[in-house]
Formats: sequence, C-alpha cells, structure tokens
Amino acid sequence: MLNFVLLRVVNMILNGARGLALAAILGAREYGIFGTLIVLQQYLSYAALGVREGVAIRLARNADGDADTRTIYSSALCWGLGAGSIIVCIFAVLHFGVEKVPLYFVLIGLLSLASIVNEIFININRHEHRLAKVAGMEFVYQGGALLLVGIFWKWMTVRGALLCLLAGLIASLLGYLATLRTVSWRAASWPITKDLIRIGIPAAMFSAVVVVFNSCFVLIANAMKLGDVVGHVVLAANISVMLLFGLNAVSWGLASRTMSRLYLPAGGATTSGATGISDVFFRLGVIGAVLLALCAQPVFNRFMTEYAGSVQFILYFCLFQSYSLLLFGESNFLNVNSRLPPVLGGYLVVMLILAGTLLVDGLAYLAIVRIGVVLHFALALCIAIYAKRIGFSEGTFRERAIALCFPLFCMLADLLVGIPAVIAVCALYLIGNLAVHRERTAVLLGALFNRNLAK
Repeated sequence: MLNFVLLRVVNMILNGARGLALAAILGAREYGIFGTLIVLQQYLSYAALGVREGVAIRLARNADGDADTRTIYSSALCWGLGAGSIIVCIFAVLHFGVEKVPLYFVLIGLLSLASIVNEIFININRHEHRLAKVAGMEFVYQGGALLLVGIFWKWMTVRGALLCLLAGLIASLLGYLATLRTVSWRAASWPITKDLIRIGIPAAMFSAVVVVFNSCFVLIANAMKLGDVVGHVVLAANISVMLLFGLNAVSWGLASRTMSRLYLPAGGATTSGATGISDVFFRLGVIGAVLLALCAQPVFNRFMTEYAGSVQFILYFCLFQSYSLLLFGESNFLNVNSRLPPVLGGYLVVMLILAGTLLVDGLAYLAIVRIGVVLHFALALCIAIYAKRIGFSEGTFRERAIALCFPLFCMLADLLVGIPAVIAVCALYLIGNLAVHRERTAVLLGALFNRNLAK
C-alpha cells in the first residue's frame, strides 16, 4: 500500500510538471483553451451513465464466482466503448460533415472514449487488488504525456497537447489490455449493463457533487469578487488537496475491498471489523494533515510573505475536506448498498445554504468558511446516524461521533484561542486514539507496508 501511495504522489508531480510546461509553452490564451477543453472532456466522461462507478459496486457485491465476474467485465467494457464511440461520432460529424466545430473536439471525443474505458479498467484492477499495476499504468500515462510534451515542445499547439495526452492514455490502455484474459463481447449481458447503470448513476452523481462541494469555497471567493484574496484561497485549496492526497489515495485503494465486506444482502449481515484499522489510519492521518497545515505558517513567513495570510484558509480547508475521510466506512457502506440518494440530497442542501450566505450583507468570507465547517459537521453526523440505522455496525456511535467532532473542535480552538489551542486539540485526539486503539495501531504499523490495511 505504501508503494502505491508513493507512486501516486510521483504521478501527481508528473501531472503538475506537465501542466506547468504546457502553460509556459502555449502561453496564457492557448493554455486557457486547452484547460477548458480538458474540463469539457471530464464532463463528457459522465456519458457512460455511471457504468464506471457501477462496475466497482457490482463487483463488490458479486458472490457468483468467476463466470459472473467475466460477464460484469465484458458488459462494462462494451458499454464504455459504445458510449465513448457515440461521443466521437457526434464530434466527427460536426467537424467533417457540417464543419461546425474545430478538430479539437474530435480529439476531445477520442480522449473521452479512452478515459471511460481506462476508468473501467482501473476499477477492474482495483477489485482484483492490483493497485501497483493501476499506479504503474497511471505512471505510463503521465510520464508518457510529459515525455512527448518535452520532445515536441518547439511545435506544441493545443492540438499537439491533446494528442500527447491521447497517446499517453492509449499506452496505458495497451498495458491493461496486455494482461486482460477474461473479457469477450459474447459474454456481455444487457441485463447486467442495465444493472450497472442503475446502481452507478447515483454513485456518479455523488462523486461529481462531492468534487464541487470540496471546491465550493473557491467558487464563493470568486463570486464575492475578493480580488487578491482569491489568490490566497486558490493557493490554500491546492495545498490542502496536497496535504490530504496520500490519505485520499489510500481511501480510493481500499474502497473496493471495503465495499465487499460492507455489502448487506437481503437477510444477511456485514463482516465484523471491516473498517477497524482503516478508521484509525484515517483519524491519525487527518491529525497529521492538520499539524502539517499549521507548519505552513513559519514557511510562508520566511519564504512567501505575500501569502502569509493563506495559512488559516489552509487549516480550514483541510478540516472541511477531512470529513470525507472520517466517514470512509459509512460512505462505502451506503455506496455498495445503494443508499446514497439521501446523502446526495444532504450535500446539495449544504451547498444551497452556503450559496445563500452570499446574499447576507456584511458577512465576511472567513465567517462563511467557518459556517461551512459547522454545516459539514452536522451533515457528517446525520450521515453517521443514517448509516447506523440501516445496518452499519462498525464501532459504536459514540466513538464515531467523537471522531467527527475533531475538525469542529480544531476550528473552534483556532477561533477562540489560536494555533496553540489547535495543537492541544490534536495532541488530545492523538493520545486518545493511541490509548483506546492500541492493538489496532500496532496492526496498522505493520499493515502500512502490505495490502491488508482494510481489516
């Protein structure tokens, strides 16, 4: 697991390096066009109608052995190829037939097709616990695209940049195909495909909403037209993502295995202790991320004095986003058992309330961020109660509620006293977790270096 996380970090660095290189080579105008096209491609990937997400859920529920697994693989890939091909055909007709769109869009269609199929391959390999292969193929994609940008930088255009990404993605797909042995178009099943769509659409919608939810403060800062403060907010948002990147990588890697253990068939029960060690891991990891966020203050004071005011934003954004990690067990339980719609509604209500704060005259931006942390705590508590009521049995509710209070207590400590109080809260929670979960912590230290974290 540790090797997987480290390779994911390397891939993130390669992605950032490619972005910086393209920004310098293309210039602001063309890089803006390129970035807009990439956002469009990400939205077009949802044309798979949740099959990318549905395949992970369906595999986690699968109890019928290899034959059913082969049908799921084949159905998902056939649907992904079909949905992506329709996107390509639409843009090809618009470009070559009626000449309404530039060639960029045909390349975006091809990227969408490759991306949909790639995501399905990723979920298949995650289900088979081949995390090293997933990280390796991502390295092929990121490293290959960066290498091509470096080779052809003198002739680089928006079209060339898209071709570099497409070539890297195709290389990744070829790597997956080279070891694929259990897929055939004859094994595809329309009933299975419909089931993948049915269970996948809510998961896809939830994933998209959470992405917007975690970046809502950047959107609010732009809506308030805060000028230079927007730069502080964007920097803080990026740093908070980096601080939580390793934890989110582990969360993603454990999702398939955890969902398999948390599936609640009719008349059945979940596996006891399915998230015990991972719960401790994420709680300790969040404490570590908060302490690292506080370390930004002396670094900014010495090297980036212009952004010294960003540290409080970094802290609050980390606290705000950490609830997704603290709810790791509940989220996977609700996802695999198709109980996400009420949770999705809760996130939309919180976003609506935060948007409504823009209508309140004189409400400071930092006050809105604090309101967001409080609302996210209330939502997280409701999600924990909801999961318990429908069968989630990991730990006691008291234990989980205390863990969910950590981000709220840190925010209140900073508001009332300052950074020393936040450090004190972190120390109390660290001592409490180590004292209460001594055995789990001991197992965790060994599990970090193998693939058994989700016990």
